[in-house]
Amino acid sequence: MIWFYFVLISMLLLCPNTTILATCSSIGNQSAAATDGNYGGINKSCFHKEKQALLHFKASLRDPLGQLSTWRPAEDDDCCKWSGVTCNNHTGHVTELNLHSYHLRGEISPSLLNLTYLNHLDLCFNSFDGTIPKVITSMTQLRYLDLSFNFFHGTIPRSIGSLTQLRYLDLSFNFFNGTILPEFGNLTNLRNLSLGNNERLSTIQTLDWLSNLSHLQHLDMTHISLANATH
Repeated sequence: MIWFYFVLISMLLLCPNTTILATCSSIGNQSAAATDGNYGGINKSCFHKEKQALLHFKASLRDPLGQLSTWRPAEDDDCCKWSGVTCNNHTGHVTELNLHSYHLRGEISPSLLNLTYLNHLDLCFNSFDGTIPKVITSMTQLRYLDLSFNFFHGTIPRSIGSLTQLRYLDLSFNFFNGTILPEFGNLTNLRNLSLGNNERLSTIQTLDWLSNLSHLQHLDMTHISLANATH
């Protein structure tokens, strides 16, 4: 950890003030990840089952910018080295998909369920539409889920309440409609919940579910009226 604090102090001295917070936050997150056993372990290539799951996921997408061009089926191609994919260095299992701003569109394949060690899914700033697919709300091991800045619409499924391991959930800047579900109260591990800027998501019947989120540190319900909410 000494090296980390040395780098941090150096960046505080050298970085412009406008970038210090973002940069240091990023470094802090990397350091935290290192203590989770994803750093300094035995480097293994990804598992065949997980590689096939990712290839099936890619096959159902349109990738106009070729962001997934590194995802190739060659037998000797290690999916842990693919763009947007992070594996646990000790086990080789895929743990993160960071596809932020890849401009992807199409269907989200149920093959993602074969990534049984995936705990971080970031699909922010893409062009996914339709309702939230069942595959997403079936990934009960997720701790981080970002679906913001897409074109999802319809009602938020009640099965969102099954993602009880989530620490971070961002559904903002979509086109959801209907009510804020009391099932959000099942997500008792949440630190961050963003539902704002869904202008059609305009009804809150009760705020009772908020009392269950004792770990919550950030709540965004921008442009959502609380006028009809009880309690």
